Amino acid sequence: MRASFCRSALTTVALMAGWIIVPAGAAVAAGPNLLETSHTLSCGKVEITLRNVSPWIYPVTVTIDGVQSYGPTVDNRTDTDNNGTLDLNGPQQDRSATRTITFPEDSGTHTVTYVVNAGSENQLYVGQPVGTPTTVQVDSDCFGPNLLETSDVVTCGAIDITLRNVSPWIYPVTVTIDGVDSYGPTVDNRTDTDNNGTLDLNGPQQDRSVTRTITFPEDSGTHTVSYVVNAGSENQLYVGLPVGTPTTRTVESDCVTDAGSGAGSTGGGGQGQGAGSSGASGDQRTSADLPAAGSSMSPAVLWWAMALLATGGVAIRMGAPRARGRHLAG
Repeated sequence: MRASFCRSALTTVALMAGWIIVPAGAAVAAGPNLLETSHTLSCGKVEITLRNVSPWIYPVTVTIDGVQSYGPTVDNRTDTDNNGTLDLNGPQQDRSATRTITFPEDSGTHTVTYVVNAGSENQLYVGQPVGTPTTVQVDSDCFGPNLLETSDVVTCGAIDITLRNVSPWIYPVTVTIDGVDSYGPTVDNRTDTDNNGTLDLNGPQQDRSVTRTITFPEDSGTHTVSYVVNAGSENQLYVGLPVGTPTTRTVESDCVTDAGSGAGSTGGGGQGQGAGSSGASGDQRTSADLPAAGSSMSPAVLWWAMALLATGGVAIRMGAPRARGRHLAG
């Protein structure tokens, strides 16, 4: 009796709280059938999604710049009739599908309208939000303006020429070296192909650079290098622009300094013919650095010379009589 009372009390509390107690193994009734549409808009692209909560099939009608098409479509049919044809009597399913519509870069602003106006049971769209057309504007100018840039770095005996190509197209640099034309660097940004597998001009914008290095032999003289962009996919990127104006550079090729020019032969360190030939000893001054004959001496040197002369003179005078004396005595 006590257990029966407890079960009765729990049932009363559950009903008062609004709970629904479903016995284990019982089927849960499906919610209402419904359709939902949504979209995600980004530059150059729109994604349209259809959610179908029903046992039926529904497509989305999409109009792109005035041209009608269908999709996404969500088909929830699972049961078949005696002929194996899908019918509308299957269980409800909750499934979604998304269609992505993209546009080429710089192809303008595009108008996309979508609506659900067809399908198995029209009560899911007639008079419903999905049955009202939704229109979006898709901008395709996503990467900023296309552009070309050229630059160079000149060093002795060499020049580096760089082309930066910000576009979906291909461009070469025309280079004239001492009057002889050549091409390169070239930057090819094409990625899309047509039905024949040939690269076309409808791919996305890319930002890529290529450098060409031109070198000259040592002591081959002074060289003239000119470069310009005057060919490629779309001439509006170079006609009348800086890259379309020739740039000229002069490249010197005398890059290695001659060793020992004007110096002593092996180590004198002196300059010109007055230097010693084999070492740092000795006076390494040139004749221009030495005092000229008859030039004045310093006072100290002058005093020493006069003293030496005076002493020598006395010795000579003192020795002369003795010599004469000896000579006379002998």
